[in-house]
This record gives sequence, C-alpha cells and structure tokens, in this order.
Amino acid sequence: MQKRSMALAAGLLMLGSTPLCAFTTADTFHSATSLGDEADVVDGIRAGYINSTTDKGMTGLHYAAANEHLAIVEKLLAAGAHVNRLSGTPAQRRLAKDYVIKTGAASPTVGKIVTTPLDLAPTKRVQILLQKNGARTAKSILEARYLG
Repeated sequence: MQKRSMALAAGLLMLGSTPLCAFTTADTFHSATSLGDEADVVDGIRAGYINSTTDKGMTGLHYAAANEHLAIVEKLLAAGAHVNRLSGTPAQRRLAKDYVIKTGAASPTVGKIVTTPLDLAPTKRVQILLQKNGARTAKSILEARYLG
C-alpha cells in the first residue's frame, strides 16, 4: 500500500499536480496518531496508512488508544481501522499462539507484548468506545482462535 501511495504522489507531481497530502512514510502517520495531530491523521488516512503497522506490529489505532486521543480513535474507527489487530513481531505472535496451544491459556505476557488497542487503552472512555466497535483483548482473541 505504501509503495502504491508513493507512486501515485510521484505521478501527480510529474503531471504538475500536488499530492493530496505530504505523507511519505507510515512512520509519519504513526507519529501523528501518537501525538494527537488530527490534521496529519486525516492526511494519513487519505494516503492509505490507516492499518499500516510498525516493525512491532502497532497501528495508528494502538497509538491513539494508548495516548487517550479519543477524537483520533473515533476518526480511525470511522475510517475502517482494524480494531482487533494484534501487535507484536511475527515471532512474538507465534510464541503467543504456541503458548496458548501448549498450555490451554494465554501467556501472562499477552496484553503487554502482544496487544490490541483495547489492551493499551488507559481510560474507560477509550475502552468503551473501542468495545462499542467490537474491540477485544489479545488474550480473548488468542484463546478463542486456538482453543475454540
């Protein structure tokens, strides 16, 4: 998605147009969601970064929820952000899965290393908003997925 957005922006510049926004990386979008910069978040959504992830598997919704940016959480949800995306590296998610299968329960580190935006939401207001949109904890997702 990032390559397509950048190619589109480059094509528009070659045609003498200006791109819809100044975004060049998903990192800019993640910073905006973390800092609460609503204008840049809207630009990032337009640029197609809504569900982009960092190298740790975090999305903009993870950052906005963790930092209590309620208005940004609302914008991201309205734009189609994945409310139950598990963070963590592929190796961390694989270890969490293997632990559930082996022990029949989620590891105590689930919800700290492998998280959903709900796991990171520090206030009831953010938690309730996420839950109204179907949010679950990483523990409940992993146990349902691998224990039936």
